[in-house]
Amino acid sequence: MLFAVRTLNILHLSTNYTQHQAGESLHYRYRGNAEPELHDNNIVQRVDMREAQFLRRSQFDEIQYGSAALKRNAKGAILRPVITAHGHFRVLNILFPTVKTHVISHECFLRGAIITAWADLFRQQQGEIWFIEEEIADDTDNMPWRFQGKTYHGWWKNQWQLWVQGKNRKMSAWYVH
Repeated sequence: MLFAVRTLNILHLSTNYTQHQAGESLHYRYRGNAEPELHDNNIVQRVDMREAQFLRRSQFDEIQYGSAALKRNAKGAILRPVITAHGHFRVLNILFPTVKTHVISHECFLRGAIITAWADLFRQQQGEIWFIEEEIADDTDNMPWRFQGKTYHGWWKNQWQLWVQGKNRKMSAWYVH
């Protein structure tokens, strides 16, 4: 786990590998259809494409990221990403139960894992989730970010804001439950 002391940001790394026995329904199974990387030059289109990608899944949490498999004699299992995500955020909730704001990559099953781990907070409508999609072409740019407008994406027509900083672009969507 990495801590950014000045900002109080936390980065907790998890792995899908477990050395423990796990039921078959928890195992990751590659089905030969990894989701394509989204390399559209238009960040607004990329957000739209990611939302469409979610809807093409048989379940929102059925992400296919590649042909991960254990070696023949290896012990343990590779877990489905959604199982790992729920465990990951459960650990963070135990360590930091009062955290109210979560900034995550644009992936719908992460949203569900956060809402589940901090269910009481979200039931009280005190939790926040921010999805972020960004293109950083110049990480030395210190100019302020400028708001460019808002667009609506996905099944739920979520509002996304577009921000620009020189050659850098960022989109963010805010969710409160």
